[in-house]
Amino acid sequence: MPHRRTVMAGLVCLLCAAACVSFWSSAAATDKPAEKSNSARSAEQTMRQRVETSKLKKSINFYRQATWRTQDTLQKPHTRSSYSDRRIDGPAYLKWESRLWRHRWLAIKHYAQHILASRGYLPPTQARILGRYMAAKQGWIGRQWQCLDWLWGTKGGKRLESGWYARADNPSSHAHGIPQAYPGSKMGPSWYESAYAQIRWGLGYIRDKFHTPCQALSVRLSQGSY
Repeated sequence: MPHRRTVMAGLVCLLCAAACVSFWSSAAATDKPAEKSNSARSAEQTMRQRVETSKLKKSINFYRQATWRTQDTLQKPHTRSSYSDRRIDGPAYLKWESRLWRHRWLAIKHYAQHILASRGYLPPTQARILGRYMAAKQGWIGRQWQCLDWLWGTKGGKRLESGWYARADNPSSHAHGIPQAYPGSKMGPSWYESAYAQIRWGLGYIRDKFHTPCQALSVRLSQGSY
């Protein structure tokens, strides 16, 4: 009997050991897919973040370039990128930066549209922007624009005609407005309140009489009037 009990106890121990090995083997097998799943989720999250970061950077670049192009049209200096804009890749910061550049673009675009659509009085800085735009529509860019800007604007602190001031008045010649027309009424019924009307008339006058702004400027410099 003692021998039989010893044998039975040994069998029980063997069965327990086998059960333990089976349990831990199945547990390990169950954990491996979980580890792979966590790794896959981490890789997927990293990929999504990279895609989002790339889209945000493209958005920032789009609005930045659009802002700069509009500033070029207005002859204004470019809004510079910040140090953080070039160094930080965090999605939260990039979202804020994208909104900031979009706001800048919309603001400068609205400013440009206001000037180009205006038919009323404009201060000299804005009248000059409108004049450059209207001259470019006639093909007068580059050197021809520089001649027109010298003729109607200011160079070296001196002005030949109006300095782009729509209410400029020459008491000696009674010439008026940006192109210094005499009498001012020839520029149209709303000439005194409209930089657009003055510029439109002045460009037509130069085209019909001198063909180009540089020819008009040459006559103005040599004869004292044009």
